[in-house]
Amino acid sequence: MRNKLLISAALAAVLAIPALADDSQVTQQGLNQSATVNQTGSFDALSVIDQSVQGNIATVTQTDTATSATGANVNDSAILQQGIGNLATVTQHNDAGQGGATNTSDIDQISSNAVATADQSGSANESTIFQDTSGLSVADVTQDGGGNQSDINQSGSDVTATVVQNSENSVSNIYQTGNLETAEVSQAGDQQTSDVIQSGGSDFVGVDQSGTLNTSMVEQTGFMGTINVTQIGVGAGNTSNLLQSGTQGTIVVSQEGDGNSVGGAGGFAQSADNTDAMITQIGNGNSVIGFQAGSFNEATITQNDDDNAVTLHQDGFVSSVEFVQSLASNMAFITQLASGTGNTIAGFQDGTSNTATLTQDGSDNGLTSNQTGAGNISTIDQSGASGTVFAAQFGTSNESLITQSGFSNEASLSQTGADNESEIIQTGTDGLVDVVQTAAGGYSYVNQAGGSLNVVDVSQFSDDAYSSVTQLGSGNTALVSQ
Repeated sequence: MRNKLLISAALAAVLAIPALADDSQVTQQGLNQSATVNQTGSFDALSVIDQSVQGNIATVTQTDTATSATGANVNDSAILQQGIGNLATVTQHNDAGQGGATNTSDIDQISSNAVATADQSGSANESTIFQDTSGLSVADVTQDGGGNQSDINQSGSDVTATVVQNSENSVSNIYQTGNLETAEVSQAGDQQTSDVIQSGGSDFVGVDQSGTLNTSMVEQTGFMGTINVTQIGVGAGNTSNLLQSGTQGTIVVSQEGDGNSVGGAGGFAQSADNTDAMITQIGNGNSVIGFQAGSFNEATITQNDDDNAVTLHQDGFVSSVEFVQSLASNMAFITQLASGTGNTIAGFQDGTSNTATLTQDGSDNGLTSNQTGAGNISTIDQSGASGTVFAAQFGTSNESLITQSGFSNEASLSQTGADNESEIIQTGTDGLVDVVQTAAGGYSYVNQAGGSLNVVDVSQFSDDAYSSVTQLGSGNTALVSQ
């Protein structure tokens, strides 16, 4: 705002100057100041430099092949330096021809040892840099195109911000109030939007967007965190909303396609320590929402087609999730609760309109859920310890429910037919269940209610087969083949 007022005052002072005239105003107070202004072209440029204290350097180069239809300047530059040893460099070239809109650069350096560079080509670009930091602060803006806006506000310590926009009507906002923060934003295409807020320490954000109407929102309040967002290709309307507040967390988002979303309106939140999330979306209309808490957790989500959805709630300690959706309109609800430790979830959905609800509590449980048919429903809940579940649905409209709450139980399910139902309950110790259904309309129920070392093996190969097995003691074996 101070620079905008400075430009307004300078413009008011030169209203009496005829049109097609460059204007340069330099005010120097203090010691060893250096100001260089070079303006060439059609004589519609304004440069204002105000230096105080000591040892500041300002360089402004403005050229143009444009003329304003309204008589306004085609390049405006304002530099205010109030500290010691600041460096500001502005280069602007307006090549819009007749009727070109004004390029504007405002640089405020209130602190010392700040470095700011603004390089703009095209028309109607705006760059604002405000630096009031301790230690070294660096801001570098490059804009080529029309109607781009960049705003960098640095009030932390030893911060670096880099913005490159080779686009039209794109917006980049970077606010750094932390220590040792780095933000890098690159945007190409049309109407991209990037917002970066850093208030933690030793964090890094990288945003790379190309296409149309992509939006990235990143907020870091933790320590030694890393966020990388890539939205590239022919994609349009991809959105990413990321919140990171833990220590040494990593979030990597890659989107290619149209209308993909990570985080939704509430944001994908990572408040954990030493936790990683890798999300890849290649297709259209995919979504990932949720959060990561706890410590030393890992999540990898891959969506390779259209209209897939994942909801991830990952808490606990040293747990992992790896899930892939390769065809369309699948849904996965994945939860690892806070009291869990060492749990793993893996699986894929390679069909259409499948639904998986996967929940883990307890400790050291392993779960795999694979779906390659259509309209299948898989629900798995593990709350015991050292349990193992493998569920595979390769048919159509099959439904399965598996619940483990004991110790060291194993359950395996395979459904390759259609309209089959299966329920497995294990509450004992060292139980083993294997269920296979290959026909249509079958029903299988297995309940290992306590005890230990029980075994159930069910194979149903005919249509409308029905079986029900309940084991209450220990050391029992049941075999069913139909």
